[in-house]
Amino acid sequence: MEQVSESSNGDNDFGMEVSGEASEITMESEKHTQTSAVSNMANSESQTISTQASVISEQYSSRNIRQGIVPFHVPNVSSVPSTMNSCFICNRSSGSGSRCRVPYSAVIDAWIQKRIFVPPKNRCCKSHVAEGLFTLEAFQQIKATKSFAVTTGIEMSKWMHVVTDQLLVPKNLLDFEPTSRLTDKDFDMLLGLSKLQFEELFKYVSSDLRNTKLRYCA
Repeated sequence: MEQVSESSNGDNDFGMEVSGEASEITMESEKHTQTSAVSNMANSESQTISTQASVISEQYSSRNIRQGIVPFHVPNVSSVPSTMNSCFICNRSSGSGSRCRVPYSAVIDAWIQKRIFVPPKNRCCKSHVAEGLFTLEAFQQIKATKSFAVTTGIEMSKWMHVVTDQLLVPKNLLDFEPTSRLTDKDFDMLLGLSKLQFEELFKYVSSDLRNTKLRYCA
């Protein structure tokens, strides 16, 4: 009876030893699998970073810089968000038929009157524009949200030429049309009102004035 008991205990001990070795092998296999997965993930991320770096390098290549198509920041310039998918004034994103690209004359006027840069490719609701400029209501809603502007060499070149051309055009000090180049200071000197105040006042009397070039002076 004692020999059977010893043999039985021996079999149990042998079985436990085999089970322990199998567990260690399983753990080593899992550890190897996890290591391989981490290695593959690291390689994938490395390839992604390398691809992104290549794209960025191409975007900022010397050729693109010379062509003026590389975007850059202009500090200390108040600006509005750059968007073509919605109106930058009221944020509406209705059908494209109800929006239009902001006229360059309106871009220049916003800069002269409010010192706010509106990206030339921006879009807004057609109802915000009249005769190539922002309407009074739209103009009052334009608020700067950034302290820098993002532009390219091509856009900056066009900007400099247009602003210079505007400055070289002689001012008509009796031109109070919406497209007038008179500034707020000019309006205040001639009328004692700002340009926006004059346009607001004009809405109340426009129906009683003749539609002539000098109707504002009537």
